[in-house]
Amino acid sequence: MSRARIDRLCRRRDVPLREKTLWRMLYESASRASAVLALNIEDLDLPNKQARVTIKGGDTMWITWGTGTAHLLPRLIAGRERGSLLLSASRPGPHRRATPPRDLCPETGRARLGYDRAWILLSQYGDGLGLHQLRHGAATHLGDANTSTNNATATPGRWVPDSGSSPAGRGRVSG
Repeated sequence: MSRARIDRLCRRRDVPLREKTLWRMLYESASRASAVLALNIEDLDLPNKQARVTIKGGDTMWITWGTGTAHLLPRLIAGRERGSLLLSASRPGPHRRATPPRDLCPETGRARLGYDRAWILLSQYGDGLGLHQLRHGAATHLGDANTSTNNATATPGRWVPDSGSSPAGRGRVSG
């Protein structure tokens, strides 16, 4: 998969902002789709281009992203201060099973975007791309640039353990 293909996908005018933001964040952060879909606005550290996520086993980690995601996030959030980052297009109807309160936006009443719907939307717009491919695109491009394995795992977009220190000392490596 080429970087140009990802850029073209995220720049298409017929693709909604929510999808562009999700796909760009998956690509730039090399994070699991489930971790990004679980993000709440309160988890974001926009100035430092990072977010706190809970991974399997309950550990807290930090993901980072690049400029493309940083430009899209404020438009996506649009003044909301809390709740799910990536919301469904509409409120859950009465025919749907009960949505856990943590997955409902307290400001809009809309539910969190689910993995299955995110997968369907990428297959609709992405010409065969999968969520997993977006995640691994960054690692592939680092390898193509002859970045060593040690440097590749220390670049923005890779998992960075939460050190428990102040926001400036979270262990995020600039790059």
